Amino acid sequence: MISGWHIAGMPVRIAGRKRPWQVVDQVVVSWEDLVVEGFVLMPRPFYVPFIPAAAALGGVSPTGIELAAPKLVERRSRRWRRDLRRRTRAMLHCPVISSSGQIIG
Repeated sequence: MISGWHIAGMPVRIAGRKRPWQVVDQVVVSWEDLVVEGFVLMPRPFYVPFIPAAAALGGVSPTGIELAAPKLVERRSRRWRRDLRRRTRAMLHCPVISSSGQIIG
């Protein structure tokens, strides 16, 4: 089983190419819905490359993520990434509670 923490730092390859194209920097999770929204790649100077989870569906393996084409990568703003970090930090110290109401961590 691959978790989000194993995917961070893994290579992203384009189908048919041997060399890695990019590296995953962060996994974006919607904690309210408990769904992986996508993967943030290493940021560029003026935008942040983002792979939606639907584009990478089926291409996630223990050796990395494989994309059909680079055009599946969306461009997000640096402001979007800053807001993402803020939301992630806000969730950092929240307790994790199981469905039975027991505090896990």
